[in-house]
Amino acid sequence: MTTATRNAESGSHAASSSRRSALDLGKTLLKLAPRQIQDEVQIALLELKKKGIGVGVAAGLFGAALVFVTFMVTSLIVAMIAGIAGVGHMAIVALFVALGFLVIAAILALIGLGRLKKSLPLKPNRAIHGLRHDLGVLKDGRRFDERSLLDTRTKEQREADAKRAAEEKQAKARQEKIDKGIDPDAKPLTLEQLISITSQRRANLAETRDDFVEDVPGLKKAVDGDGASGRGTSAPRRGAQGGPSKADELRATASRKLETAKVVAASRFEQAKAVAEEKRQAFAERKPASAVGVHGETGRAGSPERAGAVEGGSMADRLKERKGAVATAGASLSAFAILANKLSNRSK
Repeated sequence: MTTATRNAESGSHAASSSRRSALDLGKTLLKLAPRQIQDEVQIALLELKKKGIGVGVAAGLFGAALVFVTFMVTSLIVAMIAGIAGVGHMAIVALFVALGFLVIAAILALIGLGRLKKSLPLKPNRAIHGLRHDLGVLKDGRRFDERSLLDTRTKEQREADAKRAAEEKQAKARQEKIDKGIDPDAKPLTLEQLISITSQRRANLAETRDDFVEDVPGLKKAVDGDGASGRGTSAPRRGAQGGPSKADELRATASRKLETAKVVAASRFEQAKAVAEEKRQAFAERKPASAVGVHGETGRAGSPERAGAVEGGSMADRLKERKGAVATAGASLSAFAILANKLSNRSK
């Protein structure tokens, strides 16, 4: 076997070993990365749990301080009542008790405030730091410097950076408004301006809609058909030559006949009223003569009861005649109204 053959075989063995090593390394990374993420999540949960316990203890201390503040207020009320009642020593004792309650409440509140400050901020800082460290290691390997994760800025620098970020955000929002055609410095529109703008936009919408219907093939015919069927009696129907249709002619005829019927009925009612008035006047003129005949000529008119019956009968006849005239006018009006309604329904 020659030297070249040995070198080729050794090179092939080295390449295969390197390929196996790379494959093994990839498998190792696929195993380590999920476990690392699970552990970081577990750290975050434990950290949040610890901070939650601290916040709960602080809340309990604040609650106890509030209870002692309530006791203090009660002692002050007792001291006030005792002072009004003239019991001086009791009022002094109540004031000292209230002072003691105040001191206890202050101590509990300070302890709770310290516990709360230790628990703030309510986010898993260690877990977040660990995730950032893991990402840096995956990106740069051993060359990653953990000190790059630390915030070395001073308080003034952090405030300046926060202010700069807020200004950049406002400038970005302003530029987006300008790109959309909105004036960021414009004042809110008044009611009159809004009404004017909506009216102009409505006219633009109507024009755009008509142009769209005209441009789309077959849409104009469908829309016109739906509009004609949906408008009903609000829009006049046209015949084949563009003139009024038969239904419109029948409706117009019915309207004219109804108006004529109303006029005829009104005239007949006035005539009946005039006839009734004439008969009433005639009866008023005949009443004295009939009364004299009843009292003077008992043989012709009969007894007074008979005369009253005759007068009552004539009055009833006149009332019947008047009612008959009014009923005739009402019947005529009703007949014409029914006829007009039938013609209108037939035209529909």
